[in-house]
Amino acid sequence: MRRILLCIIIFILLLLTALMLIGGIKIGNFQILSINQMIEKNSQIDMKIAETNKMISIDYPEKNQALKEKSEEMLNAKDQYLKLTASSTETEILKATMQEGYQIDFLYTTVGNHAKSKSVWTEMKIVPGDYDGVKDIKFTVEGSYVGITDFIYEIENNSKLNFRIKEFKLLPKDNTGNVLRATFVVKNLRIEGQLLEEPSADDNNQNESEKEKDNNQNTVNEISTNTVDNTIQ
Repeated sequence: MRRILLCIIIFILLLLTALMLIGGIKIGNFQILSINQMIEKNSQIDMKIAETNKMISIDYPEKNQALKEKSEEMLNAKDQYLKLTASSTETEILKATMQEGYQIDFLYTTVGNHAKSKSVWTEMKIVPGDYDGVKDIKFTVEGSYVGITDFIYEIENNSKLNFRIKEFKLLPKDNTGNVLRATFVVKNLRIEGQLLEEPSADDNNQNESEKEKDNNQNTVNEISTNTVDNTIQ
């Protein structure tokens, strides 16, 4: 009887072992892999090892070499820049940093549209730039804080203007503080077209002389009229 029970137990153990080897066993977190699962896991480990060896022997040296080449290019570019700035005049450096060219009508129209949309008053005064061939635009903007900041945001982010604002100041226009006045400069622009010229000193003197002449003539006419009236009386 004992032999029969022993044979049955051995048979059950052999059957469980065969099932384990064929399909594997998993009880909760405990798992015994089957032969196929062990072969698959072994293949995955071999692939990971091969990928790691490839990264170490091929990918890493290639990336490292590419990084060295880029570093050398940057260092060479830096050396060339330093040599260029050392041998360049101040005017040549300014020309290299000069902003784009604009038509005067385009500037007035575009800036005016932005000012109108943000309900601010704007004055553009075009003055000589840092060297020949360029101009600076001195802006005076009056309005609310929100209007002024929105206007500046619009002209800075307009891709056709591409303004870079400098020397920005913001102060109250008067004692009430309800209206603010901002001033700033956009430097070194190539402006094409006929600029609106301000009256020269000679023109102002000529206008003053003409006004004085007209005033004198009016005085003479008044005296003559009074004389004639007195004579008739």
